[in-house]
Amino acid sequence: MNKIIKIYGINWLMVVWLIFLLLYVIEPVKAQSSLNEYAVNNPNGPYVTGPEVKDVPAGMNTLYIRNADICAITSMEVLVPEFAAAFSPNNDGINDNWFVSTGTYPVPERPVRIFDRYGKLLGQFYVNTGSWDGMLNGREMPADDYWFEFSLPENLIIKGHFSLVR
Repeated sequence: MNKIIKIYGINWLMVVWLIFLLLYVIEPVKAQSSLNEYAVNNPNGPYVTGPEVKDVPAGMNTLYIRNADICAITSMEVLVPEFAAAFSPNNDGINDNWFVSTGTYPVPERPVRIFDRYGKLLGQFYVNTGSWDGMLNGREMPADDYWFEFSLPENLIIKGHFSLVR
């Protein structure tokens, strides 16, 4: 699945990011100028005029923003987590656990909480060391959609969902 950064412009003074993980999308909220170009992990480009930067690797990335109005380049660090849209805990050794990856960037003591469709907390694990096996109190959870919540170091809360397939 392609990881994408969606860009709707950058306000030089204040940038607020919302991260939509299911699609691996990062969207700036404070948007005013349409003359910006964007590159990931290379200040020399290639630059795109937006609104998407594709194939962003999981982990910490540097987003370079080039503004045509004032001929300047600025950058910011962006953590792009990665997770599967579905998993199948059937003990075949393939996709038996659901987890969040931050690439090689360690995120210590950041819990991922798993919820059912009604908001009931089913469990939690830590990003760098854990995963969910589709069990609750020793019994298999049914095939369904489940939701998660994950907090980044900047206290940005990422929410999304995934499917458990049996």
